[in-house]
Amino acid sequence: MPEHVVIIGSGPAGWAAAIYAARANLHPLVFEGAETEENRVAGTLPLGQLNLTTEVENYPGFPAGLLSGYIRSAVEGGRVNTYLEPLPSLIGEDGRLHTTFSQVTASTGRLSSINPNLQNIPIRTEQGREIRACFVAEEGTRLISADYSQVELRLLAHIADEPVLKEIFRRGEDVHTATAEAILGGKTDPGTRSKAKMVNYGIVYGLSAFGLADRLQIDKEEAQQFIDAYLERFPKVKAFIDETIERAREEGHVATLFGRIRRVPELRSRQFQTRSLGERLAVNMVIQGTAADIMKLAMVRARDELRDAGLSTQLVLQIHDELLFEALEDEVERASEIVVREMATAFEMDPPLEVDCGVGQNWLEAK
Repeated sequence: MPEHVVIIGSGPAGWAAAIYAARANLHPLVFEGAETEENRVAGTLPLGQLNLTTEVENYPGFPAGLLSGYIRSAVEGGRVNTYLEPLPSLIGEDGRLHTTFSQVTASTGRLSSINPNLQNIPIRTEQGREIRACFVAEEGTRLISADYSQVELRLLAHIADEPVLKEIFRRGEDVHTATAEAILGGKTDPGTRSKAKMVNYGIVYGLSAFGLADRLQIDKEEAQQFIDAYLERFPKVKAFIDETIERAREEGHVATLFGRIRRVPELRSRQFQTRSLGERLAVNMVIQGTAADIMKLAMVRARDELRDAGLSTQLVLQIHDELLFEALEDEVERASEIVVREMATAFEMDPPLEVDCGVGQNWLEAK
C-alpha cells in the first residue's frame, strides 16, 4: 500500500481518492495543486489532523461538508486503531514508552512527538479515554496533570489589548458564552455558544468563513456574518489581525513576543489562495508561537524549582498546553503547588495565565 496519496486538481476523482485514503487510514495524506509551485496549497498533512487543517478545508474546490462526513469519522476510528495495535510493541525494557520530541518540526515552535506520537492520544471519545487510562503511574507514585486554561485566547486578549475580552477573563466567566452574548447582545443557547467557541479559536488558528461553515454545518454567508459580528464587537482584535498581516507583508516575517521569527513567503504570492493562507499563518504564529515559547519556559522553570525543593518528581510528558509529571505520593501536594506556580508565572500578561491541575493513578484520572 502506498504511503501517501497525491491529489491533483479539485475534481471528483480527487475527492474519491481522499475518501479512499481515509478508508485505508493512509498516513500521510498529501494535497497538491496543479503543475506550478505557486499552486501548491499544502504539503504533507497527517491524516489525524484533517479536521483541524485550514490548508485542506480551503483547498480550491474542496466540497463543503466533506471533512465533517466520512473522512472525519474514519480518522477518529483509525486513530484508535493506530494506538491500540502498535503501542504495546513499543514498550521499552524498563516497561515504559519513550517518545522522541522535536523542536524543529512544527513551524509555530511547538514540541512535536514521534515514535510514538504521545501528543495525539484521543480524549474526546469513549475509546480514546480508555486508551488514556492505560497510561499509569509507577506503584507508589501519582501522575500530576497541569494544563494551561485557554492560553491562546488569553494571549489574544493580551496581545490585541482587547478590553472586552480581558474583562471576560477577569470576571472568570465562561469565555465562549460571554463572547456569544457580547456578539448577539443577549442570552445565548448551547448552539450560539458553540458558534462563538469556534470563532474564538478560529481567530487563533486562522479559520476562514469556509472552514467555520464546514465545522458548524451552516452556510458560508452565515459563518461570515458571525465572524464579522465578532470583529465588530472586538475591534482591537481586528486591528491586531490587520496590523500583523501588514507588518508581515512589509518585513517578510512575523515574531512571537519572545522575538522568535517565522518567515511568511506566502504573503507575496500572486495567487489569492496562497496569500490568504499566509495571512492566517502570520496571525497564528504570533499567538500559538508565543504560547509555545511560554510552555518551554514553564517546563524549565518547573524542573528547576522541583530540583531546588529536593523533590524527585519528574516531568514525563508534554502535550501541547499540558505537562504531565510523575510524583511520589508524599510529594504530590508540594509538587503540584510548585508546578502550578511556575507555569502561572512563566510570563506576565493581562489577563494572567491560569493553570488547571489534577492528580490520578492514570492519565485519564489526572486529566
